[in-house]
Amino acid sequence: MDHISFPVIHGHWRTLQLTRSAIAEHGRFAVNILGEGGQALAKNFAASKKDKFAGVSVSEEHGVPVLKDAIAVVVCDVSAAHPGGDHTIFVGDVRHFEHQVEARPLVYFAGAFGVMT
Repeated sequence: MDHISFPVIHGHWRTLQLTRSAIAEHGRFAVNILGEGGQALAKNFAASKKDKFAGVSVSEEHGVPVLKDAIAVVVCDVSAAHPGGDHTIFVGDVRHFEHQVEARPLVYFAGAFGVMT
């Protein structure tokens, strides 16, 4: 899909986190939405470890890691960065969006995983 109706997205990354440094250096980030059954992958990226991508299948077609198991992906170019306590808030212009129509997104709420129906 080349044209989408929403132009920007924002995300918050801890100031000392390696991901935050990579976004600041490269000026681009991806938001990967996991689907039903993606709990192990979600836990992998929630863990404190240096190489969260080790053993994870990705594509770098858009200049940033996009998870092959994601049910939706939004790729953004950073248009602004703002301090937010111990986080940096990145605002990004959407450059690419794709999704699987029939997939159900994974959610994490009140300490448990679930899916939207």
